Amino acid sequence: MDAILAFLPDGGTRNHALAQAAENLAALLAVMKLPPRLMSSRDHSVLLSMRRMHFLTARLGVTAIFLCIATIAWIPIDGVLFGWDWNILLPLIVGRMATGLMFFAIASLQLRSASLHQGVGALGSTICIGTGFFIYSHMVLAGGGSAVLEGPGHAQYLLMPVALAVGISIFPLTLKEVSLILFVPFAALMFEMLRSDGGEAWSHTGTAVSLMCAVVITTAVCSLSQLKLLIALEEQSTIDPLTGTLSRRAGIELLDLLFARSDRAKSPLSLALLDLDHFKKVNDGYGHDAGDQLLREVVQGLKGRLRREDALIRWGGEEFLLVFSGMPAESAAELIVKLSRSGLALRPDGSMQTASAGLAEQQDDQVQSWHELIEIADSRMYEAKKLGRNRLIARGGKSYHFGG
Repeated sequence: MDAILAFLPDGGTRNHALAQAAENLAALLAVMKLPPRLMSSRDHSVLLSMRRMHFLTARLGVTAIFLCIATIAWIPIDGVLFGWDWNILLPLIVGRMATGLMFFAIASLQLRSASLHQGVGALGSTICIGTGFFIYSHMVLAGGGSAVLEGPGHAQYLLMPVALAVGISIFPLTLKEVSLILFVPFAALMFEMLRSDGGEAWSHTGTAVSLMCAVVITTAVCSLSQLKLLIALEEQSTIDPLTGTLSRRAGIELLDLLFARSDRAKSPLSLALLDLDHFKKVNDGYGHDAGDQLLREVVQGLKGRLRREDALIRWGGEEFLLVFSGMPAESAAELIVKLSRSGLALRPDGSMQTASAGLAEQQDDQVQSWHELIEIADSRMYEAKKLGRNRLIARGGKSYHFGG
């Protein structure tokens, strides 16, 4: 410890350096206490998954093109390192050309409309292609005897899995995703170490494995840090600060995505526009703070009973949009009645807060855009108000009273 301190200046500067080191250590340890959304994508919202997909596809395309060019452009370096021994060089050239073409195929994939799982799968396929070439190259080099295995050419090929692992760090991945992808090159390098016969080959491989272990940890931290930042930015740009629902701006982005997806799959997409009854009386009689608190309590009650794939959007002051992806209108109506039965929250005067709602569904109402769905839901919501509030109006004027 004294030897380390000797490199640091005296006094306050040394204390500051130690404090900075302690802060960095605490940040590293904090990574070990991961929230669920960093562990797995199971709890990710549709918008977060879409934005992660955009990051993945943009970076994967550039990475695959780079790997394609680098893999083929390395052929002259192989020639120098292996003394232009064509017994080794020729099969390596064949392997590099085939691998480069596969990288180019990955770069050519049309992934913009794909799901996040497909994007992560494409990234995993890229790593598998590189690892496959690593295994193939070592089969070729093993045929050259101990002289080749103990030379600089073999040593530089051992760094290939390490380079692949480093490349993963530019992608925002969950711990589950990055672990599965990193396992492939790590396992290949470990196999090569166990297969080596000793001597210089063992020394080279052992060094590469030690480096790989450090790179795996660093890559995981970098990927998770990117994901954590992406989640924070997504929350800042999409969450309504008062209620914690999706903001209208984020809701529009979500509706664009869900409507297009529903239109392609011909699957149901139900929307319900919900307006709190007599909410203005709360603001006028008890103040805006009481009104804000009531909004938060309504949202808390609704969010606690919605499915994970459903969305709650604050569409206006006291208007909320419920989005039910993959749910037909009849099922959505039953769920809304269940959510609204006996009131949504307790008002300051002790009475229950009720709501008027209008329901529309993409397939049933045969609309061409989500804007038309909103207009239909809005007109049905006003019909619910005319009929006495505290009810839902669906297609054909069907009325569902919430009771209470």
